[in-house]
Amino acid sequence: MEIRYEPFKEIVIRNLHQFESPEAMGRYLVGISGGGLPPIKWLHGIGFLEFWLLGDGGNKMMVKGKRRLIEHLYFVKMPLYSKTVKVDGVDLQVLPAGNAQDIEIVHWLKNQMSVEVRAV
Repeated sequence: MEIRYEPFKEIVIRNLHQFESPEAMGRYLVGISGGGLPPIKWLHGIGFLEFWLLGDGGNKMMVKGKRRLIEHLYFVKMPLYSKTVKVDGVDLQVLPAGNAQDIEIVHWLKNQMSVEVRAV
């Protein structure tokens, strides 16, 4: 058996959503989640959560072009780390991020902050 490391060469983001505050982002995420919400990730002053495109369309594109597709990427400036974001009596968990993919996403987001993105 052969094992090799072969990271994705490209991440494609289909929808980018910036929020004014961690609470606004949390409120929006609680509203769309219907219950099970993964933790918000935090890295270098940015809170973010991505939803990857799954299913045949996403998988075929990933394998064929070594691309990974993010259907929705939600983010907010969050200079100080906090273990939770409190929204209407609900504590949303925030976890430190740090894998190579997260670092690349946050680096890209910081470069985009000077560019107008759709605020929610």
